[in-house]
Amino acid sequence: MIKHLHRSAAFLLSAALLLTSTALCGCNKNNGGSDSSSGSDSSANKGTPVYSPTIPDNPIDESIPGKDLAGTIGTAADYDGKVSVTLNNFTELDAKSGTGGRVFVAEMTVTNNSSEKIDCSTGTHFTTNIDGETSYLTVIDVSAAIYARQYYTAIGKDAFMNFNQAIEPGQTVEGYVALKAPATFKDLKLIYTPYKYYSNDTVTFSIAESDITHYKQSFGPAQ
Repeated sequence: MIKHLHRSAAFLLSAALLLTSTALCGCNKNNGGSDSSSGSDSSANKGTPVYSPTIPDNPIDESIPGKDLAGTIGTAADYDGKVSVTLNNFTELDAKSGTGGRVFVAEMTVTNNSSEKIDCSTGTHFTTNIDGETSYLTVIDVSAAIYARQYYTAIGKDAFMNFNQAIEPGQTVEGYVALKAPATFKDLKLIYTPYKYYSNDTVTFSIAESDITHYKQSFGPAQ
């Protein structure tokens, strides 16, 4: 049941981003990585099916505790020599935040140091823990996805995309996670699960208010 929910979540997020990014900037590509292509000639524009992570027939039981690696903003966190992840910055889109919630984009770099390709999908491999409640719903919020595309269009980074791809051995990929949090909260953590469905080990970034940068300019259609 849970694996089907995550598959649907990842697909819906991917589809939403495909539509919004195409409408807003005319392109949709996964950014970064020494092996990544450049420019707007993306596979999405050629009609390739929306990427969906591989789910094994017998995924690990989510109730089995995994180990957690604490991450620090701006510093690479090394997971078992296999995956390196850096949270480069955590930005609030002030013009889109308000009583309905706070909108953030977390820009990250992921390097696959293993000998096997890995999946990396926003709706699958990332969750949040806000005031003790863990959820993937915050990172598949459609309004946050739309605002993120508007934001990157406004700052001239049209090609910068969310994580939604396989990462090959030795490849480094840059991307973002857009999320919507409640208007008020005390504690926010962004959680990355490198080997979702195979391991419950996580890398957790605790976000303090002092860690948040702010984009104050208005952008996109009026709310």
